[in-house]
Order: sequence, then structure tokens, then C-alpha cells
Amino acid sequence: MAKGILRRVLAILLAVSLAAAYLPAGEARAATALTTNVPGLTASYENGTWSANGTALSGSATGSAGGGCESASATTSTLTLKNGKGTEAILAFDYDKPVLGSGGSVTIAGTAVTAAGTFTKTLSADEAVTVVIVSGNAGAYTSSVDLKNVTLVSNVTVTTTFAPPTEGGSYTVDGTAVTEQTSYTQPAAHAYALAAAPAAGFKFLGWYSVGEDKYLSASAVWNAMFDAEKTIRAEFVSADTPVFETNGKWFTDLRDAVSYAASAVASKITLIADGTLPAGEYTVPAGISLLIPYDSAHTLKTTVPDLFKAVGPTAPWKYKTLTMASGASLTVKGRLNVGGKVNSTNNAYTGVTSGPYGFIDMKEGSSITVEQDAYLYCWGYISGAGTVHVLSGGTVYEPFQICDIRGGTATNSMNGNDQKVFPVSQYYVQNIEAGMTLEYGAKEI
Repeated sequence: MAKGILRRVLAILLAVSLAAAYLPAGEARAATALTTNVPGLTASYENGTWSANGTALSGSATGSAGGGCESASATTSTLTLKNGKGTEAILAFDYDKPVLGSGGSVTIAGTAVTAAGTFTKTLSADEAVTVVIVSGNAGAYTSSVDLKNVTLVSNVTVTTTFAPPTEGGSYTVDGTAVTEQTSYTQPAAHAYALAAAPAAGFKFLGWYSVGEDKYLSASAVWNAMFDAEKTIRAEFVSADTPVFETNGKWFTDLRDAVSYAASAVASKITLIADGTLPAGEYTVPAGISLLIPYDSAHTLKTTVPDLFKAVGPTAPWKYKTLTMASGASLTVKGRLNVGGKVNSTNNAYTGVTSGPYGFIDMKEGSSITVEQDAYLYCWGYISGAGTVHVLSGGTVYEPFQICDIRGGTATNSMNGNDQKVFPVSQYYVQNIEAGMTLEYGAKEI
């Protein structure tokens, strides 16, 4: 009897496995939750890829190119933003111009968007809005959109205080310059039009909430809504100052960021504003990644880059740049991640970094040392007159760019022969363009 029951259970499991294997590629899966820094907001998505970084959300959908027994298919990704405050609240966010694949689309609350803009809607308790991304015509097309400055505020009246800016710039609130501490009492639905202007030699750092000791937004122009009392000021720093983020805190000194990350047990430090690392010695400790990002979601990839399919490469451009001054020495005991997207099509130029990428510009006399059991992932670019030194036991990853092969027939005929001819006739491994030394025992993958 026990054997009979076991056979029936195995038959059911086999049937379920077969049914799952034959589900269409675009079939919706269970919703995946996202964690944001927006109080009361519940965020989740189905299909595609979404990531959250503070008050920013980034999403994309990529179709399937098909091949073999599979046919090409489009992908639809749906992000759901739900008011979880338990009372009426106002949802607002800015969005960048969507990137649309051929035939792709992005709709917000049912309205198609093709340019940058702002969304605002009053939601009742538990009411939700959706952001829908369609990859494009059936095939390996990608559509994407970035949301930023996401807020959800209750419909209350609060007092907001604006303090004078730090040295290096000025700002206005609803068109009026702030030169002394000024308070306004307004409904939370009132969106303050904030506009910061840096002076020569400076750049805008962010909108700082004094009582909370945190930055709320890095957008120089921001329509801000508040449902709790705050004191806000605009902060500025020298134009060549890099800004790093870890665990929600911002730092203008890498050493301070490392110290805080270690104390807060944070595993990632991200460059969020371009700048120059001054002369001196810096260390990325074991267990911590220093990320030079390629997207607003601060996506961190390690042994496999962010792969996408397209017909040929797209124009590369620097998303974030860390410049290393002469005399700047960076020792990596953990991980250094230079992000980028890599074209994985089976057409020409497979493996080429395309679109936005992270970049390290090494001035003469600067150096990066990758120690034993440490990693350098370079899916973007490291360039300049500095040097990269990988010690024994250290590991570095780069894309292998295939630009030409000898053809399928010729390659197949090489299988098992004695000539051992390499089938790739033109290739490059060149994302680290600065001089690189690999010690015996180091690995390049």
C-alpha cells in the first residue's frame, strides 16, 4: 500500500513539474515585494526587474529572443504602489524619460508616458496605482523607466522650516530666495517648488533634513511635499568632491564612509556624485563593496554583469566617474565593483559594454591594489595613467568581447581535431585600460 501511495505522489509531482516546464515564458509570477524609504508605501512587482534605492525605483522588461523550440515573446512588467497608511494620502513622484524598445511602452496609472514628468494622485486607504512596462515587439527588446523622489503624505496641515543654505550656493522656495530661517504652514498636498543653484566652483549636494540628520533628495529642482514637521536646507560642496552613500547616509570622504559602513555592518558603499579622490591611502575592507554604479538603482553585479540583448551595441556613456588624483592609493581587501551593462546578443559584438557604465579615471601616480581574497569586477572601465596591481590570490573580472568568429561550420569541424585552432578570430579584453600587473597566483576571469 505504501508503495502505491508513493507512486501516486511521484506521479503528481511529475505532472506538476511538466506543467510548470511548459508554462509560457511571459506567464505572471507571484508578486515580489520591494523595500523603500517611503513611510506607508507598499511596493511590489510582477515579471521584469525592479529595484529600490531609498526613494527611487527603477524597472525594466526584456523580451525573449526565442530560438530552438521557443518562439520570441514580449514581456510585461507591472509595479504596484499601494497606500498603506490606513488613511487618505497623496502619492507623488518624478519620472525620467522612459527608454522604449521597438514597440515598447510605459504607462503610469493607465496613461502612456514618453517624456520626463511628475505624477501626483490622492489615494484612499489601500488604494493602489500601477506602472506597466512592455518590453516591445516579440523579441529581445528592453524598455525601462526610473522613478525618483517618491513620496506618500497624509492629508494633514504641517509647518515646514527652511534654513539658509550652506556656503557655495543659494536656493528658492516657491520662487522666493531663502536668506534667513523661514517657516510655512501648509497642507501636505502643497508641493514646495525647491530650486538650488550652486556658485562657481561648487555643486549641489542635496536637500538636508536637519532634525533627522539625513538627505532627502539630490535633485536640484524638486517639488517636495511633507506631512511631518521638518527643517530643510540646501547643501553645497566643492565641484570636485565625490559623494558616497552607505546605509542611507551620505559622505564626502571615503574614509568616513568606510568607518560608518563597518560600524553599521553595511556591505556596500556607492559613489552617488562624481568627484576626485584626493592623494592619500584608502582601503575597502573585507566584507565591503565599493560600487561605481551604472544605474540609479545602484545595481551591484559580481561574477556575471547585467546582460541585455540588442542588435549590435548601443553607445556607451559614463554614468558615474571617480577620478583618482596623483598619489591616491586604493587598497581593495573586499570588492571593487565598476558597473556596466554588457551586450549578450548572438549578433555582432557580443560582450561589449554598452549604454551607461561606471568609470574610474586614474591620474599618473595613482594606484589600485587588489589583495589576496579580494575582487575587482570591471564591467565598466578603468582608464588613465595610473596602475592596477593584483596580488597573488586576488581576482579580477572583465568582459570578453567577441568581434569575429571563423563561422559555425569551421568551428564545428575543429571539434576533436589535432590542430587546436581557436575559433574566435577577433576578440578583446580591455575594460581595464590602465596598466595592470597580475602577480603569479592572481586570476583574471
